Amino acid sequence: MIKPISHFLAVVSNQSVTHAGEALGIAPSRISESLKYLEEIWNVQLFRREGRQMKLTNAGQRAYERYHHLVYTLLDTVSEDIDPDAIPSVLSITTPVDIGTHLMPSVISSFNKQYPNVEVKLFASDQVMDMSEADIDLAIRVGKLRGKATTEEEVIMKTRPFLAASPEIIQNIREGLYPEGAPFIRLLRLPESKEMKLKSTDATLKLKTVAASDNATAAQQMAYDGLGAALFTGLPTKPYLEKGRLEKIDHVVMPDIYIFASWPGRRMTQGAKALLELFKLELSEQQKLYG
Repeated sequence: MIKPISHFLAVVSNQSVTHAGEALGIAPSRISESLKYLEEIWNVQLFRREGRQMKLTNAGQRAYERYHHLVYTLLDTVSEDIDPDAIPSVLSITTPVDIGTHLMPSVISSFNKQYPNVEVKLFASDQVMDMSEADIDLAIRVGKLRGKATTEEEVIMKTRPFLAASPEIIQNIREGLYPEGAPFIRLLRLPESKEMKLKSTDATLKLKTVAASDNATAAQQMAYDGLGAALFTGLPTKPYLEKGRLEKIDHVVMPDIYIFASWPGRRMTQGAKALLELFKLELSEQQKLYG
């Protein structure tokens, strides 16, 4: 079944039975036999002719969307078993929104220069994804190490989280005007806390959650708008801080927060390894500028 579907995918890519045969190094008649076989068992028409090109029907488009990633993933897995240094044709990664926004464009650009035939799919989300269900090859995350049996993890660096707020809120904190706790915008991916110990003064700051978000950028924007203090994870990227609008209160003492890589199974794919190394290089460069 894999072979007929791979022939079908080749026709989609080349828009021609003849060109698909040339690409695969087989006779066009074998491609035609595979298409006929699939149309018979699926009871659909997969293509319609437009001049010399073959275009997908609606049914063909649904078949393509359902099978193309599965087949390519299977072929990549087989290739890696035969050749451990093989780079998959599709690389799917997930990162938090802030990393996806500020760091990954440069990383992916560098990766594409080295591996122009590999498609990189980036899912930037502050919600933790099930890597097996979502076909994710590599996750770059910020938070506590998870230590799940179904995934492997590698620490990239430890972060230095800090609280930031508007000058008005900072002044109110200093004057003790928040007996129930300073207004706080909680980032859902980090541990919940009703108080935080400030690193430079060793004082404990009570917090009262006034808003929460699973999106780091949204939480930081709320702090920027003066709604409350927010915890910044201390990524070595250009900070959101702006004098007179959003300023650092202090670094905080809290459970260890890391930037770490995670991947399904026991072995990271070669494509994921290559991209992870480029990410580390970019992180190092950013740390020189903003760390």
